[in-house]
Amino acid sequence: MSTPAPVPLFAFRVGEIRFAVPARAAVRLATVGAMSPLPQSPAHVVGLGNLQGNLTPLVDLSHLGEFSEVPSPRRDQALVLEAAGLRAALFVDEALGHEEVPAHHLAVLSAEESDRFGGRVVGKARLTFGIAWLLHPEVLLRSLRVELRSPSRQVAP
Repeated sequence: MSTPAPVPLFAFRVGEIRFAVPARAAVRLATVGAMSPLPQSPAHVVGLGNLQGNLTPLVDLSHLGEFSEVPSPRRDQALVLEAAGLRAALFVDEALGHEEVPAHHLAVLSAEESDRFGGRVVGKARLTFGIAWLLHPEVLLRSLRVELRSPSRQVAP
């Protein structure tokens, strides 16, 4: 019987809570400078930043209902995620790095538990430095979708 291949994850910390995403979705850590507010955006989308030439929604996980116990992270460092053709940057307090996690160190949430998190969290991962919530990047990014609309213009006859 063969052993399943380890799962490559990228872990980070917001407050005292650890999170992990599949490494393929973690594009890079970026320094966040100036950001522009996005009027009428959800509370968790705190602005739009120019990260290496890409306008990117900036997200504070502490404003998502299921993570309300998470203190607001510092706002100068963000992890850029890409999945399903979408991109956003999550503010992080500390990047914990890449880790190859044995499959038996992953625990999948029940459907009921996953629904509680809106499908954004799919499990827990036992990493060398402790347990981390395993985020589902595609579901997370789809739930953050921000539409940039210009005000409608009326033309006089």
